[in-house]
Amino acid sequence: MAVLDGQRAYTRINLPVLAIFNVPHSPAFRRTMEDQVKAFEAQVPHVQIVRIANADHYIFRSNEAEVVHDITVFVESLHKK
Repeated sequence: MAVLDGQRAYTRINLPVLAIFNVPHSPAFRRTMEDQVKAFEAQVPHVQIVRIANADHYIFRSNEAEVVHDITVFVESLHKK
């Protein structure tokens, strides 16, 4: 929320960044998540955003295989740069 509220600026992160978000079932929460994504992208322009549908707040538990896959793909992409 600090990023969303502009309380903390992370514009000086110069490393590759992977951010994984769950896509909430509720439209209101979905808007909040998209606002968070937009704020993150504005402050960290080179971020790679992954959205995973049908996930719980503890996305690494509810969608473990997808999270591990996305992290693996991200890390492997670093070796190509």
